[in-house]
Amino acid sequence: MNYAKDDLLYYWILTKCIGRKKIPTEVFDFVLRDGSDVFGVRKMGKTLLFVFAGSNDWKDWLNNLKFFKLPEKRDVHEGFYFSAKKLRKYVRKYVKYYKNIEKKLCIGHSRGGALAEEINRYFVKYMELNSYTISFGAPN
Repeated sequence: MNYAKDDLLYYWILTKCIGRKKIPTEVFDFVLRDGSDVFGVRKMGKTLLFVFAGSNDWKDWLNNLKFFKLPEKRDVHEGFYFSAKKLRKYVRKYVKYYKNIEKKLCIGHSRGGALAEEINRYFVKYMELNSYTISFGAPN
């Protein structure tokens, strides 16, 4: 099956691929696992995709239960914030690795959607990059 590269169904399928234990190698240029956090990187033309996996195991669900909001970050809870913060160094590495990228697209489903939004916020606010988010079923 062929999908247009800007088709939402295509992006949703990417979130399902990254959530698997065995990820097809032809789908992503790089796959990073740090503990239970998993994301894939794919370059498509002048766009760089960061695809974040949703909740895959009991460790993710325990992290999801850390729902207290941080006093200085009123719009995100600590579980998502600290997971995204841990991934920033890897994301920066891939942004530097790829040249001639015009925009970054952060994609995720469920917990991955929350991580995608946090990484997007980091791109825009702290790295001053052109970035967008697509999330499917992400928590508030």
